[in-house]
Amino acid sequence: LGRDPFVRTKISTRSRRARKALTRYDTVRDYRDFTYVRIYPHTGRTHQIRVHFQHLGHPVVGDETYGGKAIQRVKDPELKKPIQALNRYFLHAESLAFVHPDRGKKVSFEIPLPGELAELLRALK
Repeated sequence: LGRDPFVRTKISTRSRRARKALTRYDTVRDYRDFTYVRIYPHTGRTHQIRVHFQHLGHPVVGDETYGGKAIQRVKDPELKKPIQALNRYFLHAESLAFVHPDRGKKVSFEIPLPGELAELLRALK
């Protein structure tokens, strides 16, 4: 990933000075027009998840920068309403672990899916 050669404010897979970026993912559940995935970024590039999924043709819900106006393709008003109300990207760090820089020991944190994201998943059913 690197700076987009045409839109300098964006990151792209077609950069002339790209740096390696690796994102692994597993499908958790398929919905009508959406897929809920668990993502494992192995590198930490700027906008890595958003750019990789846009490149795959599956932009992150709520991401107008890399997903365009994908919301316009949603025809079901019962589904469109909670997406518009989301007012954020559908991204959530469920867990985070790293070696503490002062203590030298691994620390980890977990947090459940926020209510507004869980509500959107319920609406997808």
